[in-house]
Amino acid sequence: MKRCAVSGWNVHISQSAAAAIGCLLAFTTPLAAQTSDGFDSMAQPQESAQACDAPRPPRDLHSFAYIRNGYREILRIIAVEHAIKAQFCGCQFDLVDWEDAVLAIDRFQTSDNPKLPFDVIALRRQADAAETTLKEACTE
Repeated sequence: MKRCAVSGWNVHISQSAAAAIGCLLAFTTPLAAQTSDGFDSMAQPQESAQACDAPRPPRDLHSFAYIRNGYREILRIIAVEHAIKAQFCGCQFDLVDWEDAVLAIDRFQTSDNPKLPFDVIALRRQADAAETTLKEACTE
């Protein structure tokens, strides 16, 4: 048994050619497995400018992802409210920004706990219902 210099795996060598092939197979198989599902990068996908989805909250909005997700749901609710008030059927997120969501936190805060100031699941349900109402109003 000899240790393959490339992969670090133990390989039984009967001939130098077989050893080279064994090292090559041992080295390439794990890489092929990693890329077979289409995984290329850990980078976040670019957002499409054409889709009218709530934007991802910026990281500097808050250090906790749970709270950033809450702000995103608040932004969705506020955007729909502004769109309905303005009778606007375009992309409702053109009417609001993150500052609006931060300023509206008192309306949506359900707890004094700084790590859980609101119920994100309830906010998501409320935002989904508001967006459904907007879609119905815009189809009439």
